[in-house]
Amino acid sequence: MIVFLAMKDQANMGYLFSQCLKAVGVEACAIGFRPINRDKEKQARIYKVNWLDDPVSKRNKLEETKDISRGFVAHYGLPPFPLWTYRFDKEEEYQEFSQIIKDAWIVVWMHSQFQQIIHGPRAKNYAVFHGGSWYRNNPQKMNEIFNRLVNVSLIQTGDLLDLGAKNEKWILPGIDTDAIQPHYSFAGGEKIIIGHFPSKPAIKGTEAINEVITMLKESRGLADRFEYRTSEGDYPECLVPWEENLQRMAPCDIYIEGLNLQLNGKPYGEWGVTTLEAAALGCVPVSHFLSAERYKKDYGECPVYVANTKGQLAMQLIMLLSMSQEKLLREKMLARRWVQMQHSYTATGWRLKEALGIDDWRLMIEKEVA
Repeated sequence: MIVFLAMKDQANMGYLFSQCLKAVGVEACAIGFRPINRDKEKQARIYKVNWLDDPVSKRNKLEETKDISRGFVAHYGLPPFPLWTYRFDKEEEYQEFSQIIKDAWIVVWMHSQFQQIIHGPRAKNYAVFHGGSWYRNNPQKMNEIFNRLVNVSLIQTGDLLDLGAKNEKWILPGIDTDAIQPHYSFAGGEKIIIGHFPSKPAIKGTEAINEVITMLKESRGLADRFEYRTSEGDYPECLVPWEENLQRMAPCDIYIEGLNLQLNGKPYGEWGVTTLEAAALGCVPVSHFLSAERYKKDYGECPVYVANTKGQLAMQLIMLLSMSQEKLLREKMLARRWVQMQHSYTATGWRLKEALGIDDWRLMIEKEVA
């Protein structure tokens, strides 16, 4: 069993990874403590706990946390750092959780969240997944914690590579290309539909994107060529359930994920799960993408139309809007094919299996049991 463990499973990554491994015949599950905005059957198994200490609000000092927390830190010779501490609501859930950890071949700490394993038995082997601002803002601190504990570090986006993580492997998300089916119908008729539905507009560069769209709307030759659809309001008002988000993306011919190269003073500018879902739906993806050249080396050709500046975004959109429907349809189909070949559950499952060395660990554990 491979266990993906998170406090809150951002972008549903732990669940998606567990499904990827299942697709290639590896037993896996995702567990966590805070639900996300999805059908409960399509996210990590959530255990209800009472939070005793939250370092974000700094209610307590480390010395006041439970003995088991201090013991785990001392056991591994780790430096003092904030811990989330909690108690399970139900004894049977604690026993179930503990058994899952005990039986695991590998526990993967998701989203650089070390704290979640402090209660319960220790697993046989650990890995970590770095994929977000928690690592982006604190790579040295996170490496100090994780590098002495894990055998491999899974890295989600190119901007987080080469920051010192131990034995890093670039593992981009995998999605369910069987469940997410393409729409090639050109729902806008003669007008091309451009979509942009950010979860967090400030992070995705929505203001800059809207400026480019406004410029195109004022262009005599392009204004009648497209319709722009976007979400209203700021975070969290703009959030909708995952299924609803797919529904509003589906009619789009072109989807823009983001246009923002810095976040909190750190390099940003990488596409994520939304670009993959848009491509699976048959949208032509357009996004910032600073790691485009490295992607070619590690994964191969990528049909994402790269736009790292407002000028590049305008140029890419003008190019796409100038295409015939036949040519645009080929681009939509190419995007869909790319996701199936490189970022489906199966494709990502094989990459994960290799990155985690699952067959090697299975052999080692079988020898121990024998």
